[in-house]
Amino acid sequence: LSIGHANRTKNLELLIEAMANPALAGAVLVRVGRPLRASQLERLAELGMAGRVVELGQVPPDVLLALYSACDVLAQPSWLEGFGIPVAEAQACGLPVVCSDGGSLPEVAGSAARIVPLGGALSSAVDAGTAERFAAALAEVTADAALAGRMRALGFEQVKQFRPAAVAPRLLASYERALNRWQSR
Repeated sequence: LSIGHANRTKNLELLIEAMANPALAGAVLVRVGRPLRASQLERLAELGMAGRVVELGQVPPDVLLALYSACDVLAQPSWLEGFGIPVAEAQACGLPVVCSDGGSLPEVAGSAARIVPLGGALSSAVDAGTAERFAAALAEVTADAALAGRMRALGFEQVKQFRPAAVAPRLLASYERALNRWQSR
């Protein structure tokens, strides 16, 4: 499962290259969000994988919830993430996560996910070694039911820190500190 837009920051080029790895030969990529760009579709065709991607576009919340429950793993290879809502949602639904170390993803995913360090740079071509490591992580999670079960349990614990009851006191304290600084000027 892949969720989000198809801009360069989401690094879907890496995911496409990873999906071409023989270890993922039987895998199907389910995409939610804005459609893949022409260059991404062309690369899928070059790799003979056009039939292994299902693009659903925008879906209502109940369908997204069903997808989190029906898929085997969330793949989030982003270069940049402001927060990583799909990662937190996936973990809250019991879906194992394989993500990059881009932006806030390591903090959001924590030790409950397989985090693959990115090689190269946002403006560069996909690093072959990174694509191999991402593919290996996806293959490992989808092939090992015991590992996926451990990741589900760890994910449920990881997302507890993002529940409103946990976030609200910290948010209020931040507002209070900001107000106090402003008033002391």
